[in-house]
Amino acid sequence: MTDQMQELQNLISKGNSAAWDQKWNDAATYYQQALEIEPENFKALTNVGLAYFEMHEYHEALKSYSKAIELNAEDPAPYEKMFLIYEALAQPNEAVKSALHAAESHLQNEDIQKAIENWKRVVEIDLHNIKAHARLGMVYERLGKKKLAVSEYINTAGLLQLSGNTEKATESIDRALQCSPENIIALRAREILNQGRQLPLPEPVLTDQAEEIKLDVAQLEAPEPAKPTVYENPIIEAVDKAMIILAEALFEEQIFEKDGKHQRNAELDEGLSWNQEGGSDLTDDSLLKLHVSQAIEHYSTGNEKEAADHIKSAIDDGYTNPAAYFLLGFLYTKLGRVESATRSLIKSVPHENFALASRLLLANQYSSSEQWAEASKEYLEALRIADTSLADKENVEDLIHLYEVMMDDLEQREGDEAYIEMSKHVEDLLLRSDWREVLTDLRSKGRSEDGMLLPQMDALLDDRRSQIMGVHRDIIDLAAEGYYGAAMEKAFFALQNAPSFLPLHATIGDLLMEQGKISGAVTKYLAVADVYAVQGKTERALAMLKKVIDLQPMNIEVRQRQIDLLEEYGKKEEAITEYINLAEVFFPLAELDSARAAYSKALKLARTISDDGGIKLKLLHRLADIDIQRLDWESAIDTYADICEFSPQNQKASVSLVDLNYRLGHKPAAEKEIGRFVEQYDTSTESETIYGYLAALKEEITGEDYIIRRLVDLFKHLGQQELAISELDKLGELLLDSGRRDDAVEVIEEIISLGPSNAEAYQKLLRQIRS
Repeated sequence: MTDQMQELQNLISKGNSAAWDQKWNDAATYYQQALEIEPENFKALTNVGLAYFEMHEYHEALKSYSKAIELNAEDPAPYEKMFLIYEALAQPNEAVKSALHAAESHLQNEDIQKAIENWKRVVEIDLHNIKAHARLGMVYERLGKKKLAVSEYINTAGLLQLSGNTEKATESIDRALQCSPENIIALRAREILNQGRQLPLPEPVLTDQAEEIKLDVAQLEAPEPAKPTVYENPIIEAVDKAMIILAEALFEEQIFEKDGKHQRNAELDEGLSWNQEGGSDLTDDSLLKLHVSQAIEHYSTGNEKEAADHIKSAIDDGYTNPAAYFLLGFLYTKLGRVESATRSLIKSVPHENFALASRLLLANQYSSSEQWAEASKEYLEALRIADTSLADKENVEDLIHLYEVMMDDLEQREGDEAYIEMSKHVEDLLLRSDWREVLTDLRSKGRSEDGMLLPQMDALLDDRRSQIMGVHRDIIDLAAEGYYGAAMEKAFFALQNAPSFLPLHATIGDLLMEQGKISGAVTKYLAVADVYAVQGKTERALAMLKKVIDLQPMNIEVRQRQIDLLEEYGKKEEAITEYINLAEVFFPLAELDSARAAYSKALKLARTISDDGGIKLKLLHRLADIDIQRLDWESAIDTYADICEFSPQNQKASVSLVDLNYRLGHKPAAEKEIGRFVEQYDTSTESETIYGYLAALKEEITGEDYIIRRLVDLFKHLGQQELAISELDKLGELLLDSGRRDDAVEVIEEIISLGPSNAEAYQKLLRQIRS
């Protein structure tokens, strides 16, 4: 880091410290000095904007936030602060624009609850804002809040009708009925619209719907372990897994995907842009889920063609989960649509859950058409997957190398006899219910005299396999002795005889690395990883990427590529770990926003797995820490609230949540959290826990009479009058110092009622105050 960058970070850190102590003028000075070094520093701009906001210098704050938006229009924080500023300046139109921008940004970041909050802000200011009502209807429907969704769709329809757009109004009513077909209000609204009468317009919400619309953050825990099911063969087992995944998709909030990755609600812009030019239809994943549901139903009743048609429709609509591709390939195979099956199975091969079964289905297709060379390759790949899945971890690498040699040797053979023999042999080994037991038994017997692991196809291949392995071992031995030049020369010579033997290419990368030629090694590893990925050998591609990351730990692009492959392969736990590692790469670079994004992705993935190790809790704490460092206190409040919901007795999180709410002037929210934490304990038997919590609050947050009042109530309940009097005395002094004389009088009267030993002194004080 350059001296200038170090100075920049020091100034921002000083500004953050001043802001934490609420010394806003000092904070603004530090941030402005930072901006003199780097005028386009997003963090410094948003932080100085916050400082100006807290000092009520709104126009200066707007300038800072506007510059920040020019740099990063996707961050919702500046828009939210601009909303508050415009609201304070009595500029409702600008406030609405800011809130709409904030909502869209939150939606892009998949923070649905925050998006809802901003659309509600819009409606509070502009009750007839069509876009906000339409957005709310769509999101409520996705969250399963049908009553609220119908209400917003009808609001949207009424406003569209009022603007003269009857066609769109009809679409909105149809959407309400699609969401809840028997809803009496929606049915009546359709009648009114058909009669040409004006639908009712939105009315202000008088009751707090917060509890009704609160987003449930679903913990998609894995089901309890059941008794192992015995499957006819690996294909049927994979079909069962695919059906489970499809069934689970019906309960996800959003299952749109494109290119294997979740869409970021782009369809909302098309489906709900009521105030834009052109006509757009209301669309979301309801139809997609309908296709998935009907596919499951048809498959369960034996209607394979209909099931395949619906899965194909779901994929066309954006559902690109590997489970869908595998199931479609399986069904097409049964229906005799070989080419279509092949296209689908190629897309499911890279996923851990479907690699073995996909290879077996592809092999079966090739053998059925007597393409024995292709069939034998797929069967050998299937055997490799099955064999390595059962091998001890320390033996997997050697075993993979053996299969690589066998594959290379297989490609050199001529005539169909060996291919046919191998294909039938593997088919007999794997297409059975006890294939795991059979392979395990063979593996226990499959060692040569020197202990080297042997694959199961010894009798089917010639001695060329042993020759390649021997040369490869010689190269490794030469390198181990430091003869890198000789090893490299031997490796290039070996490539002439086995050009497609990928472990040899990887070893050349190792030799380059040992000689300090890091760039060349990285290039070689990435090239090998590309080939493995194309071949569907995801685990081998991951091994190569791991080598690159070990050499270049700051290579963000390769780290992200590794994570994408891990997710594609179904290794969610490892993907979470790598997201965490990626986040920790960003910290030395002071890229807190990027670190937070990585942790957020890890958390999103963690919510889909069972979590006995508390990984979700750890991630939430890290997100909260980052939010504090970024001075994004509103986000920190949300994160600590998530922690408290996930871990209700987490005292540290609760204290932090209360502290932040008080700092931002959210006294009701702070007091509500104090009540929530205290009321989960029995005052009679768990008073020490309650006292420890309240004492921690009192130490962290000075001058809040509600905290002292809760301590007084605790001591009075426990009969500890002297302690109660002591706290009341402090409370009375606090109230007098703040000029709240009437409240102080009530406290002194309460002290007197408790019978203190110096009651006369309190009586005298009471007379002095009243006089």
